Amino acid sequence: KKTKKKMVVDPMILPSMDEECKQGLAALTAAGQEHIFASWKAGEGDTEKISLLKQANEVDQGYPGGLKKYKENAVKLLKESKQGVNPLEGYVPSVPAGMKVEMDTEAYDTLTKRGLEEVKNACFVMVAGGLGERLGYPGIKLSLPVETATMTCFLQLYISYILEWQNLSGGDCEIPFAIMTSDDTHSSTEQLLVRNEYFGMKKDQITLMKQGKVPSLIDNSARFATNGFSLMTKPHGHGDVHQLLFSKGLTKTWLDNGKKWVIVMQDTHSLITHKILSTLGVSARDSFDMNSVSIPRKPGEASGSICLLTKPNEPPLTINIEYNQLNPLLNDTLGHGDVAGDDGFSPYPGNVNSFVLNLSVYHSVLQESQGVVPEFVNPKYADAARETFKSPTRLECMMQDIPKFFPKNSKIGFTSYDRWLYCPVKNATKDGAVKQQAGQVASCAAAGEDVWNMMMIKMLKESGVRIDEGEKETWLGVEVTGGARAMLSAKFAPTHEVMRSKLQGNVSMTASSLLIVNGRNVTIKNLTLDGTLVINAEDSANVTIDGLTVTNKGWARTPVSDSDDTPASLRIRGYTTDTTPEFAAVLSYSTGDHVVSKL
Repeated sequence: KKTKKKMVVDPMILPSMDEECKQGLAALTAAGQEHIFASWKAGEGDTEKISLLKQANEVDQGYPGGLKKYKENAVKLLKESKQGVNPLEGYVPSVPAGMKVEMDTEAYDTLTKRGLEEVKNACFVMVAGGLGERLGYPGIKLSLPVETATMTCFLQLYISYILEWQNLSGGDCEIPFAIMTSDDTHSSTEQLLVRNEYFGMKKDQITLMKQGKVPSLIDNSARFATNGFSLMTKPHGHGDVHQLLFSKGLTKTWLDNGKKWVIVMQDTHSLITHKILSTLGVSARDSFDMNSVSIPRKPGEASGSICLLTKPNEPPLTINIEYNQLNPLLNDTLGHGDVAGDDGFSPYPGNVNSFVLNLSVYHSVLQESQGVVPEFVNPKYADAARETFKSPTRLECMMQDIPKFFPKNSKIGFTSYDRWLYCPVKNATKDGAVKQQAGQVASCAAAGEDVWNMMMIKMLKESGVRIDEGEKETWLGVEVTGGARAMLSAKFAPTHEVMRSKLQGNVSMTASSLLIVNGRNVTIKNLTLDGTLVINAEDSANVTIDGLTVTNKGWARTPVSDSDDTPASLRIRGYTTDTTPEFAAVLSYSTGDHVVSKL
């Protein structure tokens, strides 16, 4: 038998290779990427050559099966793409099993209470590999303030809820929190945590998992792209979260520690804190192996849909279908596209990339797949023959595709919530304004703050607080509700039911009022608020507001300039909250019992 001769780098061309370089060279050679070093010459760019080989070794180590496997997968998927193979061919879509949960109902409270009982057995996972550049914000998105009255950032918000749920579930448990970062966000995420002493969470509760990148591809032969003496690499997609959880052994550790659930969330979806417990409650009650948080979506809306796919001689599959695939699939199988019902929404629930997994089933799936989820490739062709790419492409994967590897008898469903409860901060303000004018959700910083405040006000009204209606406001072309505002901390309002128990008697707020409460042991019995009241109470302090009237100028929203001197977190909103101390009543207590009836 003839053996194919492997090309190696002549020692005279690169004489000083350490073991890491040799491994990188071996990985490139095994993947058939000899074109990368075929033209190298002795004495030219030795430092850069070494850097490339070390980069190749790092990328090889980060991909299951190494660069050779990546190339094999790429060749197969690029061939299917060229041939126009439809991965959904033969499948017929229908609406999967699931339920609609309405807030301000007994069912919601019951499910939330069930979720609170289960949360001590849960592990939280967050996908946070992106910067805020698309928003006009230069930092990591987790550091972006959710709202401007307290400037609480997204990461602080999530940790505060996890810690309070942990406290309510008994206090003797620790809920682990794993965060997937990237080269762009890892260092900044670590610094944000250290700078803020992990926002009260124990350091060893948090695991940062840095996602690697994969080589860009220049042709259907899956040759790797280079830029000088550097491999061109791109993110592989948020599906890498599964591989990272597997490679770090986290699911095994969690299972060994008696955990039962994995909760996966996105980085700028603040209102997930008001949905995840009830979703967990549904999972526990109905024994779901995977339960996706969903919302109603309009036909044609640019969001994935959760569908039940059936095919002869194949087990049914409940999974996300991307919006650009749904209409063709419906037309081919049912003879019509995505059609709205009487309520104006599609029958197929919208996917928001947050879900609850049964840990035991999930761990078995990861053991079998080594954490890998199905990949896809989406090259932009420059010719009709589909031979030439307009620009380098790469393999990608999505975390919501994990059900493709679940056992045949797995129970997979969804829990749906009102449409307004999903407004992740992902768009630039200008783009958000255009979307809003077209009847879509703006999903920019101002809109994200607006829906958070809407939730705070909704909770207060559910608790019997009388709040005057305000007038709508417009900031940088984005319309927000205006009127009264509130920031109720996780300690004060970990669930709607818990918060209702802390509001008693007659409480009223004018449309220009702002109420900020941060404290576990705060009770508001009778309060008349026209302005701003801030209540800060440490855990050892018990505070009761009874018969208090507060009237002051208050902390109002005020416009900011578009200059570089304005922090980007405010500039992308067009406003700030003027927190001049003299304009508010601020009550702070560190210990003791306090009944407050006058300032």
